[in-house]
Amino acid sequence: MIRDLGGAFVEIILPVLLVGGFGYLVGRARAIEISAITALAVTVLVPAIVFDSLARAALPRDLLARLALHVLLQVACLGLLAAAAARLIGWRGPSRGALLLASVFGNAGNIGLPISLFAFGPSGLAIAGGWFAMAAIGVHTVGAFIAAGARAGVRGAARRLARLPVLYAIAGGLLMNAAGWSLPSPLAKASQLLAAGSVAVLLLLVGLQLARMTLREEAAGAALATAIRLLAAPPVAWLTARLVGLEGMAMAVAVLQASMPTAVATALWAMEFDARPALVSAAVVLSTLAGVVTVTLLVAALTARL
Repeated sequence: MIRDLGGAFVEIILPVLLVGGFGYLVGRARAIEISAITALAVTVLVPAIVFDSLARAALPRDLLARLALHVLLQVACLGLLAAAAARLIGWRGPSRGALLLASVFGNAGNIGLPISLFAFGPSGLAIAGGWFAMAAIGVHTVGAFIAAGARAGVRGAARRLARLPVLYAIAGGLLMNAAGWSLPSPLAKASQLLAAGSVAVLLLLVGLQLARMTLREEAAGAALATAIRLLAAPPVAWLTARLVGLEGMAMAVAVLQASMPTAVATALWAMEFDARPALVSAAVVLSTLAGVVTVTLLVAALTARL
């Protein structure tokens, strides 16, 4: 199984690293204005992927509620752990915000979804999609709030968050799902195209950001965030999954999704609000590389239990 999983990771994680690498090479070769690309992602691409994932989530309401509660508890527990670590090392403001962003939110979308499909089949993918939809709400509300609040304070962060299109994409996606509505075919296809394109743009943005930094400058912070994300998150996910009553495949998928490397979207919010983006981008890269080992072992352990 480990050999097969290794092959799957080559097909799943390597393309992710390659896209980020392309962004890095372009950033080293040419002076590209990142702020314009970030603005496009914030106003169009991220709202599209969040709306699309929420509107199309198809799971029993009881299971979706348990997954939402699991995401909430996971975010709270890891947030407290990261905040305690930041306090211990004397980090405040943007540094603390960056550590929270890099530690709390995992890449449950473009890495978690294909791995769940490989490990658990179509049924597991459906559960993973529901978990990702709930997690998307967290990373694009709580995550954006953390990034904005790192410099603007609570009130300033709330005002900035209220102006973000992603907030209304979340509300619209939840409404469409709850009411059982479907978009007209042209709008639905446009939404899916934008959602698909957002992943590549976010990865390219990370590469462009890395091209402007020296990795050694953020090695310690990235290592701390990676340790929380890959080593602390799985046991926390298992305990909270039991607490909310998840069992069998639902529990295995939820634990796997919660244990993914740092979400690429966190680097986007760190760039948008200048919350030490170099640290967050470095954590995305380091945790993705280290996740090849930790996620492989976790998949093997979880599938062996079913």
